[in-house]
This record gives sequence, structure tokens and C-alpha cells, in this order.
Amino acid sequence: MAGFGLFAWSADYLLILGRSIWVAAVTTVAALLLAYPLAFFIASRRPRVRYLCLALVIIPFCTNLVIRTYAWMLILSHQLPPARLAQGLGLIPDGAALYPARSPSIWAW
Repeated sequence: MAGFGLFAWSADYLLILGRSIWVAAVTTVAALLLAYPLAFFIASRRPRVRYLCLALVIIPFCTNLVIRTYAWMLILSHQLPPARLAQGLGLIPDGAALYPARSPSIWAW
């Protein structure tokens, strides 16, 4: 952290640390300058409009979660190597995926 790396002292590490601190500071200030006026704007609206505005702010975070979940479902599907390896080792039945699914062969209810 003070410029010492695996092979000796290097000013490159201090430059990287300085840039990281600068980016963190600029990002924090930008978030504060954007978030507080938006929060006051939303808080000053009527309750019905306030909930709509709040939903419009939150929706992008939900789409990120949906996309990541779908990507994991593809990665863990029965056609790709991780599931084929588990099938070959006998850990899961043939044709099954690695993510939980409601099928009669896996769940008893």
C-alpha cells in the first residue's frame, strides 16, 4: 500500500492508489449531488406520485437481478459442462440441472 510490491518499491502502486482515491471521491460527490435533490423531489410529491417515482428509481436495480439470475440458470443448465460433470459423477440424475427446480423426481411434495 505504501508503494511496496512483490519485487520491491514502485511508484506505480502509489499512482494507482491515488487514482483509486480520486475516482472514489468524484463518484461520492456525484452521487450526493444527484441523490439528495432527487430524494427531496420525490419526498415533496403527493403519495400516489411519490410511489410511482420511487418505483421508477428502483426498477433498474431489479432488471440487473433478473439478468444475473437468468445467466446463472443458463450456466447451471443440464447441457453445460458443470451439470454434465455432476451427472457423470452420479451427484444428480441424468438430464437434471444444477439449480433447484420443482420436478417430481427431485421434490417429494
